[in-house]
Amino acid sequence: MRRCLRLLALVVPALAVVITIALVLLTVYDDTSSSATLPPAFPRDYRAELRAVAEAHQPPGANGWDIFEQAAALHEVIRVRHHDDAFALHNEGYVNYTLIWAPETLTEPYPLDEQIERIERQLADARDSGLLNLLARLAATDHLIPPPQDLPLLEITLPHLGQSRDFARLNAARMAHAARTGDQAEFVAAFEQNLWMARRVAASHPVLICRVVGVAVESLGLERVRDAAMAGHLAPEAAVAVLRMLDEHLPLLPTGATLDGERLMRLDSIDRLYTDDGNGDGLFVAKRADWLGGAGQGDPSALKAQDRGSRRFATKRQIHARDAELDGIMRRMIGVAPQDRAPIGDELEHELSRRAPQIPVGSSNLLLGLLYPAVGKALVTDDQHTLHLAATRIVLAIEVYRAQHGAAPPTLDALAPDILPALPLDPFTGEPLIYRPDPASPSGYTLYSAGFDRTDDGGIPHPESPHRALNSTGPGTDFLFVPPSR
Repeated sequence: MRRCLRLLALVVPALAVVITIALVLLTVYDDTSSSATLPPAFPRDYRAELRAVAEAHQPPGANGWDIFEQAAALHEVIRVRHHDDAFALHNEGYVNYTLIWAPETLTEPYPLDEQIERIERQLADARDSGLLNLLARLAATDHLIPPPQDLPLLEITLPHLGQSRDFARLNAARMAHAARTGDQAEFVAAFEQNLWMARRVAASHPVLICRVVGVAVESLGLERVRDAAMAGHLAPEAAVAVLRMLDEHLPLLPTGATLDGERLMRLDSIDRLYTDDGNGDGLFVAKRADWLGGAGQGDPSALKAQDRGSRRFATKRQIHARDAELDGIMRRMIGVAPQDRAPIGDELEHELSRRAPQIPVGSSNLLLGLLYPAVGKALVTDDQHTLHLAATRIVLAIEVYRAQHGAAPPTLDALAPDILPALPLDPFTGEPLIYRPDPASPSGYTLYSAGFDRTDDGGIPHPESPHRALNSTGPGTDFLFVPPSR
């Protein structure tokens, strides 16, 4: 009897350990082989779906990707050819295109005229070597879609984003130089190529980062247009041509389409972190979480700790349901006025920060918090771009009106519908921009936005930074495009 008791004393703890291990293995699939076979419907081909979104928002026809890569390679050769160690303090040693339109950025003791000559030589090299011809050919293609990469969507590399910004600086320098020399055809061609680049890059890989870069590329061209118009360097026929391009060109990728792409990236990531039972459900695989850190999505250690601590991590079905809830909150931010967006953003942040060990909320938020984009910042950029685009169209229309009537219009209403189909609206106020004839101003008028507080303060800018007038820190100030005379 004693022998049996001693045997039981040894066996029962060992049996308890075996049962515990079995329960853990049943609760958390360790994926030691990583070769679980899934039914044909799982996982979905998210890369193909994302490409379909890109194709749906660009015209069918010729893909300009090969020409884009040729142009990028040639531009790099030109930059190396113009590298000068003595000029290395400026933009890594090659010509800083910015100097041609913003000479105040030159802070080192280099003669400005000499640097402008350097820029002109590099622009001439771009023309003689065929780079400008490649950019013209590129703008004649229909769309820009990179070739597929056999990688998780989070790991797909997008080198064309940096290259497109390089081309934007080049085209902006071309526009500034053409405005100075009176070459209207070159000015219009450089702007159209820049606009093509902006709109196609935004849709090339339809996620937020591509749209933000597309907005930055377009904004640089719009700034050069306004500068040339207000300096009197833009002929009326060039203003008409630019207005027509803005009205007729491929529209900028809608923000909603980028959120579609962002969700496809999240679903692709979830598939890589979970098993699947063939019916859309499955278990979280803790050791796969290390992949998120390698993909640059932050430290996944909290995910693994939560999984080890409670052994009740959200299932795949639960995390999909939670993602649908949070995605709905994020999409509500689109289309509301900037002043009404903060509460929705706060709601999204609050929901993502909930860490109570509830199923599915707590553990779902740990993972989704690593996968959700900074949509609030992207929408702020979008608001500012919409405002700049509205101002550019108005500035162009005023120059067309001035050429027809010999003076700036008495009100903006005089521009529509003969020159503009309708007056573009200020996204911060929902009304047209504030305009007043101002004979004492070099431009003959003043033009500005009332800013975030929607109050006309008479054209008073923010004392620290002009764009501060466009957020909640700027009440009592306006955002000026053409300042009033003082």
